[in-house]
Amino acid sequence: MAKTDTDCVIKKIIMNFFCMLEKISQLHRLIEMEKTGNPDILAKGLGVSRSTLYRIIDELKSYNAPIEYSREKETFYYTKGYELNLHCSIRLIDDEIELKKITGGCHFFSSVSYLRRKEHIFVIE
Repeated sequence: MAKTDTDCVIKKIIMNFFCMLEKISQLHRLIEMEKTGNPDILAKGLGVSRSTLYRIIDELKSYNAPIEYSREKETFYYTKGYELNLHCSIRLIDDEIELKKITGGCHFFSSVSYLRRKEHIFVIE
């Protein structure tokens, strides 16, 4: 793969990552306000499929988010207070010693994921 192709792939991965973080943040705000609407409306508003919406909700529940759905009110809500703090920064690692200190992998909600290029490592924290 040419360098420009690699750059495009990296940019696309980073943009998709930021887009998903924004969708999760928006979902959290709507749940807090109890103004999500039914699952079909919510999925459409977030620009995801209904099944993707439920995957995101299930992932949040795996982090102890107390999310329930009210058919009467047609909204998702938190059964008790829940705080969601999303933080992301990107930096370039050129130092091989620092690179050796990094362990882990790439997971949707992991604290560190990597994008490897021939000459650099980009870390999304």
